[in-house]
Amino acid sequence: MNFRFQNLLGAPYRGGNAVISNNTLLLSPVGNRVSVTDLRKSETTTLPIQSSSNISRIAVSPDGTFLLAIDDNNRCLFINLRRRALLHRITFKHRVGAVKFSPDGGLIAVGAGKLVQIWRSPAFRREFFPFELVRTFADFHAKITAFDWSPDSNYLLVASKDLTARI
Repeated sequence: MNFRFQNLLGAPYRGGNAVISNNTLLLSPVGNRVSVTDLRKSETTTLPIQSSSNISRIAVSPDGTFLLAIDDNNRCLFINLRRRALLHRITFKHRVGAVKFSPDGGLIAVGAGKLVQIWRSPAFRREFFPFELVRTFADFHAKITAFDWSPDSNYLLVASKDLTARI
């Protein structure tokens, strides 16, 4: 007999975030997997990809094609959401507090510990070379908690636990 895991019932992991993609899909971490709820069809499925520990942060590309899922052990999974396939893995050195794609989908900002790293998105490149580090900002006195991109993807507003915000 061959069983395929379709739905996962349970409470979302307390430390994770939920994101909405294309105004129709609600994605939320449930333990070491990601649950996808189609808000139009009222259907929930669980991605077949799983992490080695609980997923704490997720981010979706602006076009809804790619998903980043980062677990408690700082391991990141780069997933093609439409095909439900794992494309690449990367491990960060510090605990990730925030992650977000730029509005044009070309860059990914990762708040790891007291650092902000800007990565070139593998989806934006013509050849597939996973995760190219573009720049690191390390002038923060406390952990990064949140950030947001400007609409033109040129600026990043970063918030830290020491109650400061920087552009």
